[in-house]
Amino acid sequence: MKQRSTIMTAIFFVLAGSGAGVVANYTWYGLDWVKEPDVIKQVDIEGPRKSKGATQSAGDTDEAAGGTSSRPEPANDPCAPQPGDKPMTVRMECVLEFLEHGGAFIVDAREDHEYSVSHFKDAIHIPASDVVNQMGNIMAAGAQVMDTIIVYCGGGECEASHIVARELRANSFERVYIYEKGWQEVETSGNFGAYVETGSAN
Repeated sequence: MKQRSTIMTAIFFVLAGSGAGVVANYTWYGLDWVKEPDVIKQVDIEGPRKSKGATQSAGDTDEAAGGTSSRPEPANDPCAPQPGDKPMTVRMECVLEFLEHGGAFIVDAREDHEYSVSHFKDAIHIPASDVVNQMGNIMAAGAQVMDTIIVYCGGGECEASHIVARELRANSFERVYIYEKGWQEVETSGNFGAYVETGSAN
């Protein structure tokens, strides 16, 4: 009889303990502040975005790593294609952006006598009339096949930039763009003064 009473007591405590555990678990996980996984997940998603934004606002991390400088947000990107633009062409605003912040190789496709009068500072001279023999100039400047290259000539009906751009693409350079309005717009716009060099050739 005494043994049965002991067994019954043990069963009672086991059942009571299990019930208390169930109640405790329900109460514990039912509380809002216990739902940590959702909070942690949100921090993990937003944290890198904030860090990336801070890096971009610094403006020099990409250049220090050898890449392009920080670019504007897509909606304000002066290099974003506009309606009516020809494929693989850029406008004045895009050229100014690269001249100011770096991130592209600028190639002058005009002839020696034009280049020697005036050209963009640090422009790589590859005249269209001798494009095959002068192609080494872009290699010597350290350009890699995935770098951005902008080619310009006199503007208007000038075909020199197209000739040089085709040759660059034939040499595996993939991001080759043409500034079609070229030197004509440079001289008439009045926006490029700080980036123009005169009276020298390389």
